[in-house]
Amino acid sequence: MPVAGPAQSAELIAGTLDIDDGDGRSEEHTDLGLSSSHSRWMATVLCNESALIFPDASWIDADIKPDGVNLDAVTPPDGQFQGGEDGWAEITPDDFFDANWTVNDEDPGQGVQCLAQLSDLSVVVTPDLYSPAPLDPVESIVDPPSRAGPEFAICVDIPPGPPQEVGNYDLSGLRLDPHDPADLDQITSLQQQLVAFAEAVRSFVVLLDVPPGLSQGRILNWRTAFDSSYAACYHPWLQVSRRDDSRDELVQIPPSAVAAGVIASTAIQFGVPTGPANVLASQVVNVADVVSSVRHDALHPQGINVYLRERDGVRLTAARTLSRDPQYRQLSVRRLVVLIRRTLEQQMQWAVFEPNNSSLRQEVRLLLETFLRGLFREGAFRGASEDESFFVRCDDSLNPPYVADAGQLIAEIGIAPSEPIEFILLRLSRDGDGTLSVQS
Repeated sequence: MPVAGPAQSAELIAGTLDIDDGDGRSEEHTDLGLSSSHSRWMATVLCNESALIFPDASWIDADIKPDGVNLDAVTPPDGQFQGGEDGWAEITPDDFFDANWTVNDEDPGQGVQCLAQLSDLSVVVTPDLYSPAPLDPVESIVDPPSRAGPEFAICVDIPPGPPQEVGNYDLSGLRLDPHDPADLDQITSLQQQLVAFAEAVRSFVVLLDVPPGLSQGRILNWRTAFDSSYAACYHPWLQVSRRDDSRDELVQIPPSAVAAGVIASTAIQFGVPTGPANVLASQVVNVADVVSSVRHDALHPQGINVYLRERDGVRLTAARTLSRDPQYRQLSVRRLVVLIRRTLEQQMQWAVFEPNNSSLRQEVRLLLETFLRGLFREGAFRGASEDESFFVRCDDSLNPPYVADAGQLIAEIGIAPSEPIEFILLRLSRDGDGTLSVQS
């Protein structure tokens, strides 16, 4: 919203410095920051790049500010923010992936691969991986002007306002029709790339959408393309009523987006060990495909998390992964193991600098037991006692002399999550090159 009157303050993000020594030598330094927190802080750039001047030591933590805070009003140039074009029409599914990215790449990748370096990434959702149908135009809600006043008067008809311009937001470059076998194969291939990325990084779970409009048989056939505990899928697509849209028709949205909200809400209220299921989907009005109890009984064992329309609303009935391994069938189990692995990798880095002896092994064992004891008290593990819920081994049998001579340290952690009965084994190891890793 424009503000009347001259601007009172302004922030200059970057500037250009021209240097001339008066003897025929000059320099130009561009994109300079005027604050010491800027990535191209002027003093740092001049230290590294200038051959003519060197900043004084007082510039180390200084900021360059204008002499006065009252600035003259600046008339914006003609045609500002006009004539541009959005790039969404040129987006294709290939833009979501970086073919040159490799695991442990120091440089951030492009597409979803740029997320690999995030230390606290937990769930990845790509609801716009493809567009199954043209997007309906959005009609903005415009409140009619009011002529109400303090005195009674004859009602008058307010003339209609000018017609609203309806934009075309169709993502034609992402169009893939699940009813077309070739397009369905491409959709499946794109989703498999997401799962492969999650398997490579092993620090987050990717949520997939069962392609809309598929029959029961085609859904089960689509399911056979996946076998990973780092992925979960959801069906059917959901229908919502947007508050900023005056259309009477409901808007169809991918179910994974709502599932991400359910996972976040459940984790905040009850913690990661609680399964994000048996929850009513907030603000969801209806489902695009009403799944009967018979169909649900066939989809649930296959790890397809179904939204059911009930009397109270639309309920997410399950939280399973796409793994065929019974130990990692529950999404909460995979997320719990990821939480433990990530915590150990971040909090046990001090061990890479310690001598590998019995004192270190005892200290590591005590720290791991303390960490797991805290999770046990929060209800993360199954069992009435700590001995029934987890164990930690870091002794001479796991660390014989040839292991210690190689600079390695190995600790084994066994946990019994609250869902399955079986123990899940994790191995914490310090390699000879100082690398700390946790394997499960």
